[in-house]
Amino acid sequence: MSYTNPLKRSQAYAIVKKTFVSPEDMVAKDIIVQKDSPRGTHFRCAGPREKVFFTTEEVRACIVTCGGLCPGINTVIREIVCGLKNMYGVDDVLGIQGGYSGFYSKNTLNLTTKVVNDIHKRGGTFLQTSRGGHDTKKIVDNIQDRGINQVFCYLSSKKKKIWSAVPSVTSNLEV
Repeated sequence: MSYTNPLKRSQAYAIVKKTFVSPEDMVAKDIIVQKDSPRGTHFRCAGPREKVFFTTEEVRACIVTCGGLCPGINTVIREIVCGLKNMYGVDDVLGIQGGYSGFYSKNTLNLTTKVVNDIHKRGGTFLQTSRGGHDTKKIVDNIQDRGINQVFCYLSSKKKKIWSAVPSVTSNLEV
């Protein structure tokens, strides 16, 4: 089932001619191609969709940071929390502390706009991170047990081994 995106009711987006990304919008992998070359690889364009799959009240989101530190990681956390609250009306956002292992050790923080208000001024990661292995089954079980239906995973890794079960924000800037 899908629902109308809350951005449709936002005054801030009322003046924007094309607020939503169409499912047909694509980004080409190679920007410059030769005249007679094949079509090539394309990716779905990121951005808000006209229909969403959860009502504001149904959303229980979490944010986890994994891998190494990189500049701006706290800003990303802050903007996800503020975007979910201010643009979509989502109140239930958890911060998973200590990387993937935070899922099964149940180290969490309730993230509100007040909690993340000035974290972008701090170094490191507000949520803490960890490197190394993880137990995917335990993580998925924990996500289900907590009723989490949106996972924002910030990964910083030179190896770029991404756990593909969740959408992620990635960075290759190692500090």
